[in-house]
Amino acid sequence: CTTDSDLIASGLPAVCREIPFIRNSTDPVVVYHSPRVWQHLGWSHATFVDFCLLLGKDEDNVRLGGVGKVGARILIDKYRSIEGILDAWKEHLSANSESKKRKAPTTKEEKWLVRIIDVPPNYSDYLSEVRQLLLDPPIFASTLDISVQ
Repeated sequence: CTTDSDLIASGLPAVCREIPFIRNSTDPVVVYHSPRVWQHLGWSHATFVDFCLLLGKDEDNVRLGGVGKVGARILIDKYRSIEGILDAWKEHLSANSESKKRKAPTTKEEKWLVRIIDVPPNYSDYLSEVRQLLLDPPIFASTLDISVQ
């Protein structure tokens, strides 16, 4: 168990929050079971990872500019992956560039697509690397003590 909720994305089976002895509180421990979180959202593990990647990582701030928590949820629910979102975004940009009159967004998904203001350089390479780490995290045998006494 850990209090780092980012580990839900890496597939850690359980993440504990609100641990009383850490905060000197009498509140109950809250445990999130990762597969249940994904199931509740109607997503696969990979879809949840894409949702997290849309929000960006704290340490490097790589994300799609203009998309926050609400927009990320709406876009992932509709397009199921970052590639799906970017394909729809490019389609929307293309349709508007070919038209003499700019088409106003009509759906909530389109309203979020038009808010994408920045796609970082080498974003697809970044996605591949981070997805690999989150979907198939390395296990270092030297950190495990599985000896039987």
